[in-house]
Amino acid sequence: MGRQPTDADVYDYGLFLLDKLLQESSRSLRDWPTMPLPQLDWDAEVVNPLIAE
Repeated sequence: MGRQPTDADVYDYGLFLLDKLLQESSRSLRDWPTMPLPQLDWDAEVVNPLIAE
């Protein structure tokens, strides 16, 4: 990312983490229609700086 995260980034990343936890139990945020879904694929966004070198 290389920048300061915005409040929206933090919110979206939280949704992403919740969805990953739910997927470990064969569930998803999609199972609750009123829940928002993450907008970014944070697995692709967050890069380990040691691997990037």
